[in-house]
Formats: sequence, structure tokens, C-alpha cells
Amino acid sequence: MKTVFLLALLYGSTCLAQNTIRIKAGTPLNHALSPAELYQYEAFRPGRIWYKDGHSSGGQLNYNRFFDEMQFISNRGDTLAVNNEPSIRFVAIEKDTFCYAGGFVRIMSATPTVKLAIKQWLKLQGNEKYGGYGQTYTSSAITSVSLLDDGKQTHRLTVKENILLTREVQYYFGDRWDHFLPATRKNVLELFAKHEDAVRQYLRERKVDFQKEEDLQALFVFLAKL
Repeated sequence: MKTVFLLALLYGSTCLAQNTIRIKAGTPLNHALSPAELYQYEAFRPGRIWYKDGHSSGGQLNYNRFFDEMQFISNRGDTLAVNNEPSIRFVAIEKDTFCYAGGFVRIMSATPTVKLAIKQWLKLQGNEKYGGYGQTYTSSAITSVSLLDDGKQTHRLTVKENILLTREVQYYFGDRWDHFLPATRKNVLELFAKHEDAVRQYLRERKVDFQKEEDLQALFVFLAKL
């Protein structure tokens, strides 16, 4: 079973900017962040994992945004990570569907030939070290973060520095074979190379902002008609 890599960070979460979170030395990560921030859902929900070989398994599932992994509650009540992600075809949690693309993405719109997905996660951006006179400075080297892997369950460890997290959002396009790539001009042309001329013309005629959901939904509708 793949380990849940649990960081026990110390509490004191303060927003530095709209998409930045500062966590000070003090308490576990799940105390510094609300369940709605740390997970896709505030509570684990009934779901089912479908594998590429055709078999499936069900349980109480949730997507952890910090570890970018699908987690489940074991029979013993432990929070564990689903292992062997590349063998997963998709994960269904109530009305949502997730696919694995080097990390989990949630499907927003889908047809048999094209999919639009979103990935929302918490990125470990850097740590703050203490300088003179009680001042702090930011370092990108995460040298003091403690990780523990025993292959079984969650553990709580501590760090000495303040931690900076950023809220990240990335859109993805997928093809009929569920090959997903980040939503960029280059990647869309690669995924739909058989229709390159039509896609190029569409992109020439419209100014597509690949970070704007409305533009991507319009592009999705166009790609679905090819």
C-alpha cells in the first residue's frame, strides 16, 4: 500500500495573499487548514476506483490537495493513499470523476473524444527561516520538512520553520485515450494533431486565455465537434 506522506506542520495559518498560505510552527497540517481547503470534500464520501484491467473497488474516498493523492479510510479507520495510480482508469466519487495524469485531475466536461479537466492543489512553495531581531526571510530550499514513510498510516511530525503554501489551479485537456496534458496552445495542437489546421484556425480567430475557464469551455465545445 502506498504510504500517505503526512507532514505535521505547526499551526498558525495566515493568508499572505489570496493564493498564499503561511503556516507557522505549532500544530498538524490538518489543524492549520480546514478540511475544505485540504481536501476536495469536507468529509470522505462513497466512491469507486476503476482499474485498466477491468476490476474495481469501493470505499470512502477523498482527494488530498496537499499530497495530490486519492485517499481512503481503511477497515481499521486509518487514512491511507491509493497505490499504483498509473493502473487506475478513473475514480468516481458521487457525481465527480477523476483521472490520473501524473497526478489526479477532476473531469469538468467530457465527450468520447475530448475531456476538459481541472487540478486544484496546495503547493509547498518555500519555508521562512528566522533571521536577526525576530525577522523572517523566505527560502525555496525545504530542508527542514520532515517526512515519514512506513507504508501504513498517517503520522504527525514537526518542522521548525514557517511554511508557505500556494493555492494552484491548472486546466487540462484529454483525448479519446485519456491522455491528459496541461491546457496550452502547444499541447492542444499535440493532442488533436489530426485536426491541426482546424485547431490553428480556431486559435487564430479567437484569443484563448488558457487560464480562463470560459475560454476553455468554448474551446472544448469546438474540439468535441471535430
